[in-house]
Amino acid sequence: MEPSHGSILFGANLYRRSQFRLRFVFFGGKMRKIFLIAVLFLGVHSVSFADEVWEDVTHGIPENDFRAVAVYPKDGNGIYVGSSKSLYRSVDGGGTWRKILSLHGTLKEVHQIQITPQEIWVASDSGLYDSFDKGETWEKSFGALGGKGERVLSIALGKEGIMWAGTGGGLFQSEDRGRNWSRVPGALSNQEIIFIATDRGGKVFAATPSGLYRSTDLAENWERIFVTSVAEKKGEGSDEGGEEDTEESETDSSRVLSIWIRNGNPEEIILGTRKGVFHSTDDGKQWTRVGEEREMTVNALFEQGGVLYAATEKGVFAFKDKWEDLSQGLTQGQVNALTGMSHPLTLWAAGRGGIFRRKEEVSFAGLKENDADKVLHYFDQEPSIQEIQEAAIRYAEVRPEKIALWRKAASRKAYLPTLSTGVDLDNNRNTAIDTGGTTQPDFFIVGPDDRNFNWDVNLSWDLGELIWNGDQTSIDVRSRLMVELRDDVLDEVTRLYFERRRLQITLLLEPPETVREKVEKTLRLSELTAGIDALTGNYLSRAIDRMT
Repeated sequence: MEPSHGSILFGANLYRRSQFRLRFVFFGGKMRKIFLIAVLFLGVHSVSFADEVWEDVTHGIPENDFRAVAVYPKDGNGIYVGSSKSLYRSVDGGGTWRKILSLHGTLKEVHQIQITPQEIWVASDSGLYDSFDKGETWEKSFGALGGKGERVLSIALGKEGIMWAGTGGGLFQSEDRGRNWSRVPGALSNQEIIFIATDRGGKVFAATPSGLYRSTDLAENWERIFVTSVAEKKGEGSDEGGEEDTEESETDSSRVLSIWIRNGNPEEIILGTRKGVFHSTDDGKQWTRVGEEREMTVNALFEQGGVLYAATEKGVFAFKDKWEDLSQGLTQGQVNALTGMSHPLTLWAAGRGGIFRRKEEVSFAGLKENDADKVLHYFDQEPSIQEIQEAAIRYAEVRPEKIALWRKAASRKAYLPTLSTGVDLDNNRNTAIDTGGTTQPDFFIVGPDDRNFNWDVNLSWDLGELIWNGDQTSIDVRSRLMVELRDDVLDEVTRLYFERRRLQITLLLEPPETVREKVEKTLRLSELTAGIDALTGNYLSRAIDRMT
């Protein structure tokens, strides 16, 4: 439960000679998430599995077959689970449950739940539903096609309101956060989309019965990077030209059921298939099996603190250096979905037999000199310095390409003529005096008027500008100013980034001993994060929100 006031409790129990155990309890929104990143990645190799068992928390739900589970990111006690008929919510960490969405009819199961701090999305056989009030009210966002197209099997949320829905009858895209949808044309327009995911760089991955496809241009073009059968790899019906693969025996009939993208440098793509877990660190060019030979149907993948968890038809397994069975306490073998929260490190499993919770014990053992790379590696899920610098340049609008565009536009100026127009209107009135005779009076004669109307259009070119354009001088001045500004921005954001990283590591390796010191260092971490956000348009905080 997260109280409204901003309180911090930090405990450290020293034990043995070189080992200490930390317990962190944080309240107060953003600061909680910022500091959580500092403790999330270290000591991953020290997660203890041996003494923990699963606890059945299905009590009060008249069902025992569950297909999806998700944790509300702003409150670890908010748990959502989907069954073959309904969606349930617990606000007390699985103590009690309440039905918040019913799917009437047959074959209306929930396939996936996606939760952001603002909304909840539920993919089901009867369509896609969304809620903006934690599940109190629902609106059907997608599903008017009927047939296979109505079955939404997976969804993925992209940047700037873009999202994708993988259905039994093709891939669909929305550019306005689910208000309007259109079918994505091309290779995946009519295929069954089992699972869809995106990475931090904007690439889209879609799993189909024939393999894994990747798009680098927001789903306009697709390339198959993982093939599920040997026959296709040998060229029998392959849409990839029949390329040979040296790992044919390992990936035969490896239908992809889940995707996990591990952010880092390089990025790692991890697949859960009917033949086990495979991963690639070269953008899908080569695939290898994760761990020892273990052909298991992997329904879902989840990673917490550097440990990879797999939900399988035989229970839950965890991979550090090897696969370890974590199924003790599960009443039924098949687990369909898996998720977790960072503090306390808790896993949630949904499958045949109910909903289960498992709290892991995390300890931080004494580090050796050769563990330095491991410590730094645990921060790979945070944005890299290159990504932060790129965000800062983009936010300050000081890209080098901007100067190049100015110069290019100036060089084309000589080809554009100077246009001038003129209009001449001349109106003359003729007046004469008729003196008449001696007996006749004089009188004036007016007219006729003389009217002249002329117009002209002139085009002129200054060919001298082909050699030198006077605007180049102004561009040179602006270029120097922009380079100075870009250097200042990069220097400041780089300084803040690495000062923040050093403070994160200090908090891990040298925990504060007094309350005052703890509060000051936590506030300093928040200050550094805010400084980076100010230079990048909240890029770092948004990345932390996605992680937590």
